[in-house]
Amino acid sequence: MNKYGRMHEEHLKKYLPEMYRDLKLQGEQKFREYLDEVSEEAVDMMSNMMANMEAKNPLPKPFFERVDRIEQDRRTAEEIVLHDLILLAP
Repeated sequence: MNKYGRMHEEHLKKYLPEMYRDLKLQGEQKFREYLDEVSEEAVDMMSNMMANMEAKNPLPKPFFERVDRIEQDRRTAEEIVLHDLILLAP
């Protein structure tokens, strides 16, 4: 489980306690598998979004501009993943 799985677990505990309880009642192993799936899906979603952003707008040649753009794209992708997958609305 990566940071997104841990964030999702904490969010469920705090803001969606009924969903958290229902998942825990399925057993600890099932719950961990669920969090692992969410973790993997978050990483895949971010990777795909970043690749799409780069395809639509190729990275600049100068090194520092490339680094800045990659970081900007990563932050944008992470914001979307957090909203759509990790920090579910109560």
